Amino acid sequence: MPDTTPDDAIAAWLTTPEQAARISPTPSKGGRKCGECERTSRQERDRRKSAELKTLREENRLLAAKVERVRALHFGEYVEDEDRNRCFECGDDWPCPTVRALDEEPQP
Repeated sequence: MPDTTPDDAIAAWLTTPEQAARISPTPSKGGRKCGECERTSRQERDRRKSAELKTLREENRLLAAKVERVRALHFGEYVEDEDRNRCFECGDDWPCPTVRALDEEPQP
């Protein structure tokens, strides 16, 4: 009976087809990934999507804050001497081009 060390036994166990398929990072025969690989890939994909969504939400929040700062500067006021409404910031007729641009639907 040949002498085997614990390392030999572990190595032999890891190289069985079942274990190799379970721990292999590449698809097994037939082009399919093992269940654990698919689960890990799905978890990594979900983690990346979650991080991307968090980044997009933060960018959206920052952009909305910038738009609100612009709107705070461009507001209408009535000028009695001129008998018209004009933008406080730029002096154009109200609504001014800046506010109209902010209110327009985005072009594709």
